[in-house]
Amino acid sequence: MFKQKKQQELREICKSRGVSLTPQRQAVMRALAARRDHPTADQLYEDLCRQMPGMSRTTVYRVLETFEKLGLVRKVDSRASKAHYDADTTLHPHLVCLNCGKVVDYQDREFGHLEPPVFTDDGFQIVDYAVTLVGFCRQCRQDPNN
Repeated sequence: MFKQKKQQELREICKSRGVSLTPQRQAVMRALAARRDHPTADQLYEDLCRQMPGMSRTTVYRVLETFEKLGLVRKVDSRASKAHYDADTTLHPHLVCLNCGKVVDYQDREFGHLEPPVFTDDGFQIVDYAVTLVGFCRQCRQDPNN
């Protein structure tokens, strides 16, 4: 259901903004919406190169950048050098493991829900925010080598 919803959203936004709905964009959205683990661009590329052998890594990066600008995906800061991407653009908190870099949704959607003012006292306009909780996932905590 989510995957179909994101494909429809992609079609509607591309049409309304005059952006070409290419097979590559459709494939990247399908691959991203099918995952719940907030993959990096490189992880999506690995998935997609099997399905579309001609797709380049650069294309995946450019498509994700376009999706972010169009508001179709969120880039999640993992505190590592690589960004992770989330097809769910609703405001919700993320958990980031400091050891393995895994990024997942924190299931308590009310945690971290803020209602900031539109403008701060010094005139800064707030248009978005993100809540990221960092720590160690269960696997990393249980691994004796960590």
